[in-house]
Amino acid sequence: MPATTSNTMPAAAANSTTATPAPAPGLTGRVDYYDCLQIHRAADLHDIQNAFRRLVLHHHPDRSKHTVGVAAAAHVGGLAAAASDPAIYAHLCEAYDVLHNPLTRAIYDLFGHDGLERGVPEFEGKPGFAGYKYHGDPNRSFNEFFGSDNVFLEIFKEHLYDPKTGTQRVGYGSLRPDIIHHAPIHRTVSLTLEEAYSGIIKRVPWTRRVLETGSTDKFHQRDEMLTLAFQPGTKHGTKLVFPELGDQAPNTRAADVVFVVHIDAHPVFERDSEDNLVYTHTVSLEEALTGSIVKLTMLDGSALDIPVYEVVHPFYVKRVPGHGMPVLEQGADAAAAAITAASTASASRRGDLLIRFKVRFPTYLNPKQKTKINEALGSAK
Repeated sequence: MPATTSNTMPAAAANSTTATPAPAPGLTGRVDYYDCLQIHRAADLHDIQNAFRRLVLHHHPDRSKHTVGVAAAAHVGGLAAAASDPAIYAHLCEAYDVLHNPLTRAIYDLFGHDGLERGVPEFEGKPGFAGYKYHGDPNRSFNEFFGSDNVFLEIFKEHLYDPKTGTQRVGYGSLRPDIIHHAPIHRTVSLTLEEAYSGIIKRVPWTRRVLETGSTDKFHQRDEMLTLAFQPGTKHGTKLVFPELGDQAPNTRAADVVFVVHIDAHPVFERDSEDNLVYTHTVSLEEALTGSIVKLTMLDGSALDIPVYEVVHPFYVKRVPGHGMPVLEQGADAAAAAITAASTASASRRGDLLIRFKVRFPTYLNPKQKTKINEALGSAK
């Protein structure tokens, strides 16, 4: 098992003394990763990230070759003052690559460079470690951390624009801040159940701030009318998205505007999850036993008479096929469907009409009535 000299000796001794021949050094040779990042061994991930951000921006070759002298490059992780900035930069990137990963950090803490580079065999059923080798490209590590190769952008981007207004403060040529993506703006639009049944087009006024052409700080107000097309069968919670219709600002992608449908409660019908229309009808006990006719005015204004010849028991539901809500076809074009709603409504697939019953019982029966009921129902037992 590799020696754990880094945990039993001072860091300087551990890095300068080797009991066994050292493996071929990687891109940056052997330095203590914690010393390199100037952090304590108990540092958490947040500390590691902050230290790496501060040091790698300071020692990046594109910057330090102009601004960092030998004195500033004095001691980073045991490197001599004469070491070049690219070497310090590479050490920092390798140190971060090891320490930000919980697995490689744990192997390094326990077994030092030997265990990290050569690997650790399986022991008493515990999985081993195959070994680690830095990929050798510090610019790749920098890009993975910052999402950009431009060190000057990372240094100055907090000063490029006013975060409150999005207005660019000063011109840095090609240096520009990341494009800000604003969260969508949500608005509620209410529909009656009749409107959801037949489909409808609504026009909604919308006002937003728009940049003057060629300007970064001059705006004007634009008033528009947005056309919201709802096809027959529109459901509660349906979203209509208008891309990038929020306020404009420099270096900003305008927010999407999202209209969310709210279907108002109806006094007569309910809609279930399968696009059926549910109606609750009250009948007398006599009608429940002998039959009745349910007369309805449907959502499109048409009259419907439904004969009920069955005996209505407490759990009985009368199903009338094809008289429920239109069923939206997946992928249908909302605008086209709503515009042609009048011609397509009758042909579209629909749910059913479900009639549930409440039976109104008499509050009193005299003896003669009870006798007749017994005579009538006795044979039905």
